[in-house]
Amino acid sequence: KSYSVLAVRFIAGMLSSFFGLSLGREGPSIQIGAAGSQILAKKTSRNKMEENYLITAGAAAGLATAFNAPLSGIVFALEEVHRSFSTLILITATTASLTADVVATLVFGLEPILSFTQTPELPASLFLWLLPLGVLSGVFGSLLNKSLLGLQTLYEKLPSAIRPVVAILIALPFGLFLPQVLGGGRDLINFAETAKSGMELMILLLVGKILFTSTSFGSGIPGGIFLPILSVGALSGSIFGLIAVRFGLPSEYIADFAVCGMAGALSSAVKSPLTSILLTTEMTGSLVHLFPVAACSFIALLISDVLNVKPIYEELLDRMMKTTPKTAQN
Repeated sequence: KSYSVLAVRFIAGMLSSFFGLSLGREGPSIQIGAAGSQILAKKTSRNKMEENYLITAGAAAGLATAFNAPLSGIVFALEEVHRSFSTLILITATTASLTADVVATLVFGLEPILSFTQTPELPASLFLWLLPLGVLSGVFGSLLNKSLLGLQTLYEKLPSAIRPVVAILIALPFGLFLPQVLGGGRDLINFAETAKSGMELMILLLVGKILFTSTSFGSGIPGGIFLPILSVGALSGSIFGLIAVRFGLPSEYIADFAVCGMAGALSSAVKSPLTSILLTTEMTGSLVHLFPVAACSFIALLISDVLNVKPIYEELLDRMMKTTPKTAQN
């Protein structure tokens, strides 16, 4: 089964990218890392617990490779995969994430998928802006969470063989009339950071990205949601920044709002604030953004709790367990 997962996720991940679907590469990367580790675990582990630790380490390595963010991979293993702290998980995830990052950088020459190293430090005098920004990014992150799950429910009414075809057909009008929303969202994040366009276009891109991500992911085509969620957060932060500029905010800090919006949207949609904070901080390349990013992330998490948003990966797992025969689960 692990070998089939490796093959399917690798090929399907490339095809989804080829057709421009709004899916990130981190999803297949995490699954490939976990499947590869499971193959190794079957040959080396002495018990089921060791096998689980190795699979978790492989998933952490997959995230670290996808974003060139090893610390985020480590925290992802603790916060999202196991949802508990364990010394053994910490050691295995750290070793795997750091090793994967070194191999990806030195052997394959991969560069960080996103880079915000030129983002200025947000002055303490502007920290009050983080409260409404956290609320806004939390609302859009929660909206995307519910939209992703809702479209998946809608797709379940269609035969499984037709779902990918529908998603690809939906991609055609987006590609013709709103090509900026195609793909995971890397270019869209860079576009939001600079905020060179008018607010009307930014709002259109935000709505289009939410809808297109939901139709792409709901179809069941392998792909990640981290990068699309980050792009939605960046757009929401940039839009809020454009509004704040009209009330006296210096325009050079719109990029800071885009970064904070990314953390807020990811935190509210996935309900993993520590992973969201570290991933965003690693991409900025500096700890000076840690407080604004953390503040926005936790405010957005509070908003998602108020809106009764469920952790999306837990909900997806529950749905999968309900549709999987008990014999297969055992």
